[in-house]
Amino acid sequence: RLPYPELSAAATREATRRTLTLPVPTSPTLKVTRITLRPTGTALTATINLQITGPLGLKLNATTDVRGTPTLDPTTQTLTLESPTVTTRRTGLTGRALAWLADTRAQAYIKQAARIDLTPHLNAAQSNLQRRLPFTPTPGITLAGQVRTLRLTSLNVTPDALIVTAEATGTLGANVQVE
Repeated sequence: RLPYPELSAAATREATRRTLTLPVPTSPTLKVTRITLRPTGTALTATINLQITGPLGLKLNATTDVRGTPTLDPTTQTLTLESPTVTTRRTGLTGRALAWLADTRAQAYIKQAARIDLTPHLNAAQSNLQRRLPFTPTPGITLAGQVRTLRLTSLNVTPDALIVTAEATGTLGANVQVE
């Protein structure tokens, strides 16, 4: 269970590490300042707040909404938005700033910001699962073992969290005491 505020914070931490300088006159630089994820039916919407900086102290704030179907990449343990649509909110933006945001490279940067590496969440879940072993589900039965890996298998968009299912691999033994 990954609550949207927690996912939003993880996406923001990851995206704020990267900037994009567009190779156009005045070389504006785009930087993500915040990402907020929310469900939109079975889709996810990532509201991405950006800051555009340029020469002579140019500093503009922009907001885009990236909406798509959440998809898991099990190889990289990454959540992506399939077939994303990007909508830029025009409020307070000049025609030039809108053109910068419509640039193919800017669109790719914005879509990339909506990708979330779930590896830290899986590592935390694996540690939590391992800490619960040995486990006694009922008197006389004890389960013990080693959780080696968790592999993402599915996800479900709910109103308050993204529900992610993972498959565990490792060893498990049961000790049954019969009286």
